[in-house]
Order: sequence, then C-alpha cells, then structure tokens
Amino acid sequence: PPPRRGPPLAWAGGAPATDAPLDGPAYAALCARLGCDPARLDAIDGGGADGALPPPPAGRLAAAPGRRPARLGPTLDRLLRLAAEPPAAPAPPPDAAALVATLDACLADPDAAPEAIDAAAAAMPPRDAALFLIAAAAHRAAAGDTLLALDHLADAEDALPPDAPAGAAVAGAEVYLRLGRPKMALALLARAALAGPAALPDPLRAALETAIHGPQRTGPDEHGHVLLMDHLAAAPPAAGPDPARPGPRLMVEIGTTRERVPGQGSTEKLARFCAARGIDFVTVDMDPRNAARAQRLFRRTGLPFRAEAAKGEDWLAAFAGTIDYVFLDAYDFDHGQHSAQRQSRYRTFLGAPIDEAACHRMHLDCAAALVTRLAPDGLICIDDTWTDAAGRWTAKGTTAVPFLLDRGFRLVEARNRAVLLARA
Repeated sequence: PPPRRGPPLAWAGGAPATDAPLDGPAYAALCARLGCDPARLDAIDGGGADGALPPPPAGRLAAAPGRRPARLGPTLDRLLRLAAEPPAAPAPPPDAAALVATLDACLADPDAAPEAIDAAAAAMPPRDAALFLIAAAAHRAAAGDTLLALDHLADAEDALPPDAPAGAAVAGAEVYLRLGRPKMALALLARAALAGPAALPDPLRAALETAIHGPQRTGPDEHGHVLLMDHLAAAPPAAGPDPARPGPRLMVEIGTTRERVPGQGSTEKLARFCAARGIDFVTVDMDPRNAARAQRLFRRTGLPFRAEAAKGEDWLAAFAGTIDYVFLDAYDFDHGQHSAQRQSRYRTFLGAPIDEAACHRMHLDCAAALVTRLAPDGLICIDDTWTDAAGRWTAKGTTAVPFLLDRGFRLVEARNRAVLLARA
C-alpha cells in the first residue's frame, strides 16, 4: 500500500481514530448507554463546550436484509451538522439520512458499487453529490481502501459548488486527515482562495500553493508519465505534423487512470500536456467505468480527446494508423497488495484476477503491435518497470523491454520506476 503522508490519528489514550459501521457493536453499546434507539438518528445532547448537537433530519436508516452499512463514524456527525446549517442559496438543506441510505444501497453489491456510486452522485444536485461522495470516501477509508477513498474525494472536490457551506470542505478535510494526507486537507480548506470568484491574485495564489505543497509539485511519487512529458518538453518534436501523413501527432495511453490519487493521474496530465502542444490524445482501458470517467473529464475541461473502452493489446492490433508516443500502464503486475475491489474489476472484465504471467503477456502483445505502428521518431514509455539486483527487467516490462531492445529500440532513460525507449 502507498505510504502514509502523516502520523496516524489517535483518540486520547492512543487508540486509533477509526470509524465503525452504524450497526456495529460499538454503536449499539453507545446507544444502550445513552438510551437511544439504534435504528434512528436521534438528537443527542452533547453537553460539551459546543452545546447540543443540532437535531438531525427526520428519517430512518432502514435495516434492510443484505444491507451493507456505510462505515461513516464521525463523518455522519459532520453530515448532520451540515444539514442544520442555513443554506447559502435558496435550496433545501441536505438530507443526511437519505444520503447515508443511498450509500448503503450502493454498497449492497460490492462488484457494482463503483458504477452505483457514480450514478447516484450524477443524479444529485452538486452540493448533495459532493457530500455523498465525501461519505463514500469516509466509508472507503474506514474499510482500508485508501485509493478508492482518495478517488471519491477528488470527485467530491469537482462536484463541490462555490457556494457550498464551509462545513462541506471541512468534512472532506476530515477524511483526508484520517487518510494521512494533511496537505490535501489544507488544499481543500483553501479551495476558495485558490480557485473561483474569490481566488487570490496569481502571485499570492502561487505563494499559498507553495506553502501547502512545497516548491516542487512533481515529486518522487509521480509515475512514468512525467518521464515521457519531461523528455518531450526538453526535446520537442519537429514543428507541425509529419508531411508523410495528415493530421497532428498522436499520443496513446494504454491504461486509463482508475483512482485519482497523487502521482497517478496520468490521463489528465498527459491530456493537458498534449492539448498545450497540439498533439492528439487517446486513452484506452479495459474497464468501461474508467473510459467513461475519462470522457467526462474531457467534456468538463474542454479537451478535444477521446477515451476508448477496450483491451489495450486488441486496440493497438486493430489500429491502422501511425502512433507517435505511447504510455503503457495497463495490466497490473502482481505485487500481492491489490484491493478486493480492483481484483473484482479484473474478474468482471478479463475473467480472472490479476496474474503476473498475464501482465507480462499483455505488455509484450502491446510492444509487438507497436513495432509496426510507431513513428520513426516515436517514443514508448512503460510504467512500473525497473531492473532487479541482477540487472533483469521486472514488473510490467519484464518481457516487453527485452523484446523492444532486441528489435532495434534504445533505452533513452529509466527513472520514476518507468522506462523510456525510442527507435535506434
């Protein structure tokens, strides 16, 4: 799993600050002590310095057979507080009980949960969608799935409208902090100062971003897409398209961004890079959800590109044109730490869980297709590839890199756990 970005949170006494299901034993024990009905979201007199909690909206969390309760813990308290805030615009306050019930329904089928959460958020007003996605992130964080939690939080930030109550950003920041991402929490809390009508002037905004993230936004967590972009920025191709063929140069990404986490958002970063340099861009992934999310990204940002749902090796084999630049980051190598959700997607769309031999075969098939399709000055970047102690290529490029080197390609650079190759 990725390293934590800060000290783990703990309650007084050192116990880990984790969440628990609303129908779990800890919640039931608390209700018994307070004399509350555990099936209802009853108002509780806090009795502390902040006074009583605001009363929650009416409604029950139905204990339907087979329901997978969202593990929200303190995030539920935040939702209830937001429900009591006066709206900034003429709109009803969010119904916290309804948001939680919707999340529970989405979690009923774990394999279909990602699509169900996407569809539910798309049907809500922006503010409610943002809160719903923050709740989904809180559940993923409590369940130990950091990547999906960060992914939901990124979607929540996209959905959060400028006039949302400040408590909504605080709710997201709380989840970031439980994930050990304090800088991301700070950036969310500072979003009004960094973007939108109330944003600071450029120099001051840059100073605030530097204070949050440090002077280098591209760090050791960045993957091979940075290797490809850095090379093209330092040694740009000849101006204009190849006179032997019409249209702009083409970059193809095999393996679309799945979870929008720091260092791994290659699809958006490559797309923006290509747009700034007049390069066409296509991203290809075997999971239709990833392709659909990328297409929504292109529409939202006005990028004139397309996302294809297909196995990367099949798409390359069927492509009849010339490709200039390729970023291979598709079938995962088996490092033994993939989440149950990711393994489920492989079983659904490829018929089997992640397999090391299948990873090597897939990238080798892509390399074989590219030998006859890559432009004379083309580049291939293979992510998650490095040499072991014996100097042998390993992970995704185990068979693809030796294959390309044997067919006249040369090694341009290897870093960021990735390798960049060009025709000799």
